[in-house]
Amino acid sequence: MASVFRVFRKAMLLQPEKVSNVTLACVLLHNFMRRSPSSASSYTPPGTFDTEVNGKVIPGLWRKDESGMNSFMPMKKAARKPGEVAKATRDSFAEYFNSSGKLPWQDEYC
Repeated sequence: MASVFRVFRKAMLLQPEKVSNVTLACVLLHNFMRRSPSSASSYTPPGTFDTEVNGKVIPGLWRKDESGMNSFMPMKKAARKPGEVAKATRDSFAEYFNSSGKLPWQDEYC
């Protein structure tokens, strides 16, 4: 999908709901273009994807596309330990949801 829809080549700086909508729109467009008789032959020409013939897998052309293999940006290193503010916030929520914010049924499933 990233080789066709460039929006997937980097982080989307959008709200989660909008990322979900963009992704869904791209999937719908992809499926439409694959099924449409007028665009299927140019969008995904024969041999693009892996196929199976008599139990043997024939690799698709996408496996030879070097530009598609480099379409993902390398991930940045991120700290694995939460900061003091994050720990305090987590502990505050835990205390609340285990005391005054506790629901009557929440211990039934433990």
